[in-house]
Amino acid sequence: MSVFSFSVTRNKTIGVFMIIAGLISNPWLIRFFFPSFVGETMALKNQILLILGEIVLLFFGVSWFRANTPTKVRYIYFKAISIGLVIVCIELFLQLFLSLIQPPRPDWRLSVPQYRDKQWAAQFFSEVSQSNHQTEFAQHVGWIRRNFHGTYINIDSQGARKTWNQSDRPTNQDKIVFMFGGSTMFGLGARDDRTIASDFSRLLNEKQQESYFVYNFGQPAYIFFQELIKLIVLLHDGYRPHYVLFYNGANEIYGSYQSGKAGVYLNFEQIRHKVEDEPSSAVGYFYRGFTRTIDSSKIYQAIDRLSQQFERNSLREKAVRYSDQQLRILAMEVADDYGKSIQLLQKLSESYGFEYICFMQPLLCLEEEPIEDISLLGDPSRIQDPAFRKLHHYVYEEMRTRKFDRVVDISDTLQNRTTPIFYDFCHISEEGEALVAERLYKEFVSRTLTQ
Repeated sequence: MSVFSFSVTRNKTIGVFMIIAGLISNPWLIRFFFPSFVGETMALKNQILLILGEIVLLFFGVSWFRANTPTKVRYIYFKAISIGLVIVCIELFLQLFLSLIQPPRPDWRLSVPQYRDKQWAAQFFSEVSQSNHQTEFAQHVGWIRRNFHGTYINIDSQGARKTWNQSDRPTNQDKIVFMFGGSTMFGLGARDDRTIASDFSRLLNEKQQESYFVYNFGQPAYIFFQELIKLIVLLHDGYRPHYVLFYNGANEIYGSYQSGKAGVYLNFEQIRHKVEDEPSSAVGYFYRGFTRTIDSSKIYQAIDRLSQQFERNSLREKAVRYSDQQLRILAMEVADDYGKSIQLLQKLSESYGFEYICFMQPLLCLEEEPIEDISLLGDPSRIQDPAFRKLHHYVYEEMRTRKFDRVVDISDTLQNRTTPIFYDFCHISEEGEALVAERLYKEFVSRTLTQ
């Protein structure tokens, strides 16, 4: 009798703990008590997953609490095993079914008019994806994409993308030009010899008497300050450019749109969590493995797709919900941060004897009626987000008001285009790269070579 009594007590204890765990797993309670853990918003898919988990815990908690006979305990085990098997069977079915009926999805960029009929496009964008895996930690700048060699994309050990020049190496007679920027300068829409840097080098060497050697140090996701750090590293290592050109706007604004702060790296929160949440125990490694398994689950992915149909705004960036006044203040802070970097750049210019120009790039979200079909472009919901568009306009207006020395707004370069050029809010085709390079060349000649 004492054994049976002990079992009942144990069952009630298990039931109580499961009920408490179910109540604690409520998404609203988690968001209230642990705001730093989940952030200001929680994705609807995660709320659904937590609610389902809460229901299961409460159901089995009540069942355990009421289990006062061995038969009822066995029935609970049977229900738990049955539910587990059903979930596993559904997951295996979805994995198998989707693998059979869904062929590998082609890169969406191959469907936009700029690349639809280009025979080289499939190989090029495949190399773009492959080069992502060559991104590694880099001292001072955070990360760098380098040491990649393909048919259309080649990057050396310094992170410089292969650029058209008259020779493989600079000579003593060459004027050295460094070009910095994010993925738009890197050329995520162009082959090595058709990037902005390559077209710019070609124009310089064809139209000027002196010879020039151009380096493309554009790196995906870099902001202006990271580019300055990279320049400092190169100067420290003995490189001595005659001219340094910066091509910015998209990443500085998008970084602030994500975080609600100026001067923040792109995807800063994800990077921070990867560093700070590195497992330090067996429990930590188990949790990381568990979350990765959940992310790869087809059931979870189905919940994600379903939740997007009901979520009014699936964008997670902080500035999405900013008022107009908050966006204007943020724009002023972005311009202030840019001005501080300009001051640093000016000191470097004076100390190392190079000339510089900073260009504010053209962006699709600055245009009221672009000719591109927005529905075909990458991330159309973000392009159409009013806060996203407003912030870009406000930052560019603020930059024009500040009238920074040697900062040139070329955002109107592509506004008279007659064919689609943008394939998302900032990246452009090879035709667009050529137009930008021509504008850079004209501004460069008028502001440096004619003075």
